[in-house]
Amino acid sequence: MLQYWFEFKDVQNDKTPCTKKTIIWNNQDIKIDNKMVFFRTWFDKGVHTLKDLLNSNLGFLTYEGVKLRYQLRTNFLTCYGLINAIPQEYKKAIKRTSIQQEHLTQPWENLKVLTTKATHKSYMKHLFEEPTTKLRITANGLTPDQISKCFNLASSITAETKLTMFQYKTVHDKVFIKSRLFKAKLASSDLCYSCLKTKQDLKNMLVSCPVVSEFGKSFYNGMKL
Repeated sequence: MLQYWFEFKDVQNDKTPCTKKTIIWNNQDIKIDNKMVFFRTWFDKGVHTLKDLLNSNLGFLTYEGVKLRYQLRTNFLTCYGLINAIPQEYKKAIKRTSIQQEHLTQPWENLKVLTTKATHKSYMKHLFEEPTTKLRITANGLTPDQISKCFNLASSITAETKLTMFQYKTVHDKVFIKSRLFKAKLASSDLCYSCLKTKQDLKNMLVSCPVVSEFGKSFYNGMKL
């Protein structure tokens, strides 16, 4: 424990940018409820630095991934509470460092064929953060190829700007539905605007609301005629 403390102090006194070797525990930038954290069971299992919580794509492990890798008995809230406590600056710094190291290891002769488009694509590949809705879509059985097509719907099904933006917001779960407005205290209730019976979430608004469902059936039958 004393050895760990000395190593921690050395890291904190060093003003170098955050890296994968940055220590998690008792780090003044990683706090839960405004307090630095130290999970003894995690430390004993070998979770010491940010690198220990990363997957091969430099993304943070899921709850199941943490349990599987370290055989930890922990809960969902503890795991994601810790990961969410890690500052965005740390997460971006890790990816930037990785990109710089990757480019430094590329043969110099490859630079002459590296176009601006290829450089931008490589950069965005490392910095791009997948939408949180992808986890929910994956949980419903869609394959990566199907998910990609789903996200591309916004720009492929219509040329109308307003419809494109609505489709984009729907896919990424950014529509301000009644339940979300109610939670933000911007609406007096979370009941559906149309049927006034059930809580309005995205599924209710687009599919399960009786009024919407009836309209959809009428519209479909009219199209067949």
